Amino acid sequence: NISIYFPDTCKAGWEPYNSFCYKVFRTKENFYLANSSCISAEAGLVSVEDFEERYFLDTILEKGEKVFVGMTDIAEEGRWVWMDGSFPKLDPLWHGNHPDGGEKENCGEYVQNHGFHDIKCDDTRPYVCKYSLLNL
Repeated sequence: NISIYFPDTCKAGWEPYNSFCYKVFRTKENFYLANSSCISAEAGLVSVEDFEERYFLDTILEKGEKVFVGMTDIAEEGRWVWMDGSFPKLDPLWHGNHPDGGEKENCGEYVQNHGFHDIKCDDTRPYVCKYSLLNL
C-alpha cells in the first residue's frame, strides 16, 4: 500500500496561494542570479497564470515595488515565455507601451499594482520565487 503525502503548508517564510508557495527576495540581483537563487531554493522565478494570481502578488509586494518574474524572450525576440516554456495567458499582459525595449530588454519585471514591463536582464531587482506543493 503506497501512500502519497502532499504537504499542505509552505516552508517557513513562504506565502501560500492555491497550491503554490511564494517568497519575495529583496536582495537585488540580475535576472540570471535571481533565477539561480530560486532554483537553489527548490523553486522557480514566479509565473503568473491569471489575474487572481496577479492580485495575490500585489498583496505580498510593497507599494510600487518592481520585481523580476520568470518571463523572457531571450530565445526568440518578441516571443515571451515563462521559464517552463509556456506562453503567458494574461490579456492584457503588458503595462502601457511595453514591451518597448526590443533586443536590449529581454527579461520581465512586474510592477506592483501596474503590470509587466520588459527590462534589461542585467538590471538588478528584487525577485519572487514560486514552487508547487503538488510536485515536491
